[in-house]
Amino acid sequence: SDLCAGLVGGLGFAPSANGFMTPSVATMTTTSMAAPAMASGTMDAGHSSAPPPAEVSAATMAGTTDTTIVDPKVLDPNSGGSGNPPPNTSPVPDRIAPAAFFETVQGHNWQYFFNKEFTDPDIPNGDTLTYQLSASTISQLNAWQNDGAGPNTDILAASGWTFDSTTGRLALMMNTTFPGLGANATDTVSIMIRAVDSQGASTSYQTYNFDAHNAAGTLNTPSFVYTSANVTNIVNANTGTIASDYSRFYFGTGNDNIIVQDLGGGANGNYLNMGAGNNTVTINPNAFATVVVGGDQADTVIAQTAKFEGYGMDGDDTFVLDLGAGNMIPELNATNGMIIDGGHNNFRAGAVLSGMAGLGNVSGMTGGRGDTLQLLNTGTVDFSNVMTYNQITNIERLDLAGGNQNVTLNYNDILNMTQQSHNGHALIVGLNSGDQINFTGFSGMTKVQNNITIDDGVEGTPTPTQFDVFSNGTVTVLIESSNGGVVQFDGVTQAGI
Repeated sequence: SDLCAGLVGGLGFAPSANGFMTPSVATMTTTSMAAPAMASGTMDAGHSSAPPPAEVSAATMAGTTDTTIVDPKVLDPNSGGSGNPPPNTSPVPDRIAPAAFFETVQGHNWQYFFNKEFTDPDIPNGDTLTYQLSASTISQLNAWQNDGAGPNTDILAASGWTFDSTTGRLALMMNTTFPGLGANATDTVSIMIRAVDSQGASTSYQTYNFDAHNAAGTLNTPSFVYTSANVTNIVNANTGTIASDYSRFYFGTGNDNIIVQDLGGGANGNYLNMGAGNNTVTINPNAFATVVVGGDQADTVIAQTAKFEGYGMDGDDTFVLDLGAGNMIPELNATNGMIIDGGHNNFRAGAVLSGMAGLGNVSGMTGGRGDTLQLLNTGTVDFSNVMTYNQITNIERLDLAGGNQNVTLNYNDILNMTQQSHNGHALIVGLNSGDQINFTGFSGMTKVQNNITIDDGVEGTPTPTQFDVFSNGTVTVLIESSNGGVVQFDGVTQAGI
């Protein structure tokens, strides 16, 4: 689910009242800048990306200053006609990369395609976008480079940074040490970027605060148990247990399997940046306020408490809520600040459904099965309550697994947890013979297809599965038709499931 638009600014990361590390309030700035350009360097082999664009030295950056910027939010965003609607940063909150993603440590390169943050109503009509960094950002990044000068020197390696104006891809090559920073200290650069369309209309600059943390700890031992608090760590082991307070952990390549556990006096407020690999994080019932940021591949978060934040980023990610663990169900129905964000993904089913009569705007691309919210063990969940207290976004699949479950989904729940710009509010539902799912508020919902076959497997493992398709032209629900279960739309049981 491509993260294609966002309204982001002044992204910080600070403890909130409930113990979570949460973004600060967004701010927007309109600033003059030099023309975009790119710096030379190499990318971290642990990140997947499109073929690198042609790049030039940052030293060649020069150009005229744009003095005719108009904030797109004051213009009518309707496409077509004689006007030129500018690109936009959509106010939909599920289309921004989290503040927790914009940080790294020494030796861990970082990249992001900022084209995921912007959209333009004229793109279907052939318009294109390019991306520009502000002069201030260019200056700060150059000051970070390992050139032996400046107060922020040696944060970046000698290869520095690269920026591609056609995709908005910014890559930072981090130095292996941060000699100018003390242990556990942080230095920050404000990344200010805007989108410009082919006729010169632009967004205002969006600001993302990027943090470089100087890790003081290094964990190399397999099956480590970590108990220190308030320490930033580089983790080279692929398995281990964390029982700490407010510490940060940065994992490199490889498939990591990590348990966040309360050993009697800790495991609160920890941050895990999982890096590349197919990673699994299990959060025990009393390990509160854990923040997990995924990487380029398929990540799995198994939560035994609702007091966590999980951001999938790329790949087919899975978020498991264990209804039988601890106080999960009461926590889901109270203010605990749970955030589940599937992040970016290619929604394979959307490509199959695209253009099918009666479905509305459903689209997708070859590749992923989508990001999954899985309910494990027996329990009753009303998402109308859950979504009142928590945030669930960028999800393509709801999987009722491993227990007899009774689930209620309101129409607005699906609007909120799916992503309109990419899959037209489509949700795949998997269920078993002992499950019941109740859809409420679905005016005009009808069955439009019977037993269509869609590959519902993770990438690389084809799994043909049959679904019945229901839609009202705005929301489309695909319900697994081979395993039984009870399905109701506004109290009416659907036959043949």
